[in-house]
Amino acid sequence: MASRNGPCSPSHNPPAKKISSTKQSENANINSNSGYMEYFVTIGVGTPKAEFNMLVDTGSDNTWVLCKPCTTATGCAPNAHLFDPSKSSTYVKGSHDFHSFYGDNSSVSGVWGYDTLTVDKSHVVKKFQLGCGQDIHNTNFGNAAAGILGLGQGKGSLPSQGGSTFKTFSYCLPKSDSQVGYLVFGEEAHKKSSSSKPKFTPLLHPPNKLPTNSQEFRESYYFVELIGITVAGKQLNVDPSVFASPGTIIDSGTSITQLPPKAYSALATAFNQSMASKYPAAQSKQNPKLDTCYNVDGFNSSQVSVPDVTLRFRGGVDVSLRPSGIIIIPPNETNLVCLGFTQIQPDDDQITIIGNHQQRQIGMFFDLQGRRVGFGTTNCAD
Repeated sequence: MASRNGPCSPSHNPPAKKISSTKQSENANINSNSGYMEYFVTIGVGTPKAEFNMLVDTGSDNTWVLCKPCTTATGCAPNAHLFDPSKSSTYVKGSHDFHSFYGDNSSVSGVWGYDTLTVDKSHVVKKFQLGCGQDIHNTNFGNAAAGILGLGQGKGSLPSQGGSTFKTFSYCLPKSDSQVGYLVFGEEAHKKSSSSKPKFTPLLHPPNKLPTNSQEFRESYYFVELIGITVAGKQLNVDPSVFASPGTIIDSGTSITQLPPKAYSALATAFNQSMASKYPAAQSKQNPKLDTCYNVDGFNSSQVSVPDVTLRFRGGVDVSLRPSGIIIIPPNETNLVCLGFTQIQPDDDQITIIGNHQQRQIGMFFDLQGRRVGFGTTNCAD
């Protein structure tokens, strides 16, 4: 996904991101390309509306779309789906250049502009500021999606630009490519919340100081207080302070949850104690960072038994992950299952990140006015 604060896919340097199309509906449907762990919605830009697949990212503010003239020389794939501002009667070019940088050293540049953003039939934002991306680096956007929908809470994000309705939103990330989730705002979000029966933990103010690479994004992130992890009902012997510096964020734009080394080591050890007696240990040839893997030849995915993993947050909020959010089947290595977490690397931002893989099938509810985040207790993808 787009904010790329941690390892952004099972292969860390993924090939071109593949995305299938989805029809516009009354609400914005979230589709996935689970092989590369990305989630996107179809968004309308301009007048008349042109539709684009946009990656869903709670870890950044800027919304941008690939624009003409973007060419193979400036990083666009030959078949990239591009927005043509000259064909929109409501487009106004801004007076400043646009730049957006991400944690995996990818970036996009172009110009700021203003146009109508159609999220769904009920949610249209006029004169929305968005980036017109014309020069991209270190990513294969264009084969994948046409841009990023910034759902952070900082200046310039959709919740900030869209008014009070957009300050409450809910999404469901589906388990696989064959399933469809949702992204809804305002009253629809409250309706989804009531059916998913969420448990709420407070949104925290960002710490005064973050790692250098993250400082400019501190107002964007959704900080929460992770206080512990249990495996098979037993809490890991990890002090809550391990997660506290500089803190924990909820980010749909990072794929795999990344934990401090002490916490990851304790999790991997406890997970292995449950799995090793049932399945032989194995190694992923694609991604050595997935270092707790097992050979499950002879079992289909529904037969693989994994221990419950629960994330514990401030306020007595225990979030039991779905099995699909605990393990990963590496692409092209269908005989393996791996623990779907990784540890923070020395060259990464030192933030604990709850990534989109662990959010699968959990109805997420963001209430910016109430300063809280909810985790659904029912399977939102059913």
